Amino acid sequence: MIHDARTFAADSRLRCDVCVVGSGAGGMAAARVLAEAGLAVVVLEPGAFLPATAMTQREELMLPQLYWEAGGRTSVDRATHLHQGKGVGGSPSDKQQPRSSPRNL
Repeated sequence: MIHDARTFAADSRLRCDVCVVGSGAGGMAAARVLAEAGLAVVVLEPGAFLPATAMTQREELMLPQLYWEAGGRTSVDRATHLHQGKGVGGSPSDKQQPRSSPRNL
């Protein structure tokens, strides 16, 4: 189940055994192993869940939704571009097809 913090009641609580920060490849793998071991897991992610139906071929619309700093993040010396994904799935999220359904997350 996905809860959106923008609509989550301020006095609500989620109880869990483990909180995983980040839903990228490592975070989701850890969350799955922990859940399969019987633990209650909550995964925190600052970005949105974008289903396949929300994807377009318009870079000017998608880059700000899929990447931090619209894909323009760099190292301090600006020598290296860091294409760091944001949203459910983290950096691998723009490479998944088909996307996972919310009930599988």
